[in-house]
Amino acid sequence: MKRKNDFKFTVNRITENEDGSANCEVDMDDYTKTKLIEAGVMSILRQYIEQERRPWYKRIFKRKITNA
Repeated sequence: MKRKNDFKFTVNRITENEDGSANCEVDMDDYTKTKLIEAGVMSILRQYIEQERRPWYKRIFKRKITNA
């Protein structure tokens, strides 16, 4: 894919839902879409690798154990 320096990303509409979340409609070119998906996948993979590097007991017990 050809490299571009500019990203075409336009927010068309944002609608709020009753539960506090929102829906966002955006337009973007194929290059921007590819780079956005690539960044998301890389972020997920980094988080998974960091999680797997922690010892098993820290993955199971999420709260800190303190000496009282």
